[in-house]
Amino acid sequence: MPFTGGKEGTGKVIEANGESLQGWVGKRVSFCSATGGAWAQYTVSNPLFTFEIDQEVSLSSAASGIVNPLTVIGFV
Repeated sequence: MPFTGGKEGTGKVIEANGESLQGWVGKRVSFCSATGGAWAQYTVSNPLFTFEIDQEVSLSSAASGIVNPLTVIGFV
């Protein structure tokens, strides 16, 4: 059963599908994956669940900035 874990990750966009998404190429992003695999070296992300990360924020700090806060809100 080959499977790479991770529902949330960070990285740099290296390719975009479609002319309207070409502005994402080269940007640092945080994203949620509907299918998992966020911890792979390369993965595919839905632009609706992808957010640009400022240069001052490290990728490791941004790696849990989407799912974990929503979990805390759910607990409260």
